[in-house]
Amino acid sequence: RLYKEFEEKGVKLLAIPKKKRDGGELNPADLSEEEVKEIKSKRMVIETVFSALTRMGIKKLFAVSLKGLLSKISYIILAYSISKLINLKLAI
Repeated sequence: RLYKEFEEKGVKLLAIPKKKRDGGELNPADLSEEEVKEIKSKRMVIETVFSALTRMGIKKLFAVSLKGLLSKISYIILAYSISKLINLKLAI
């Protein structure tokens, strides 16, 4: 499907399907152990950020205009970034 279309264009998608999900076309056996570890660590970071943004209300945005929607998304991402910076500086 999409994986094969990207592969034909020279793009290698490295997302490993989660164990209990259906439809994974990428075989983890095709990757080295190092690639699998790298993908899993990146997936964990991405899922953590998405989870934090969801808790901050990014899924429940109501805006009248596109500009308003982009502003709200920007504010949530800015607030997340500032909170991470503060936590880093305070070593929490």
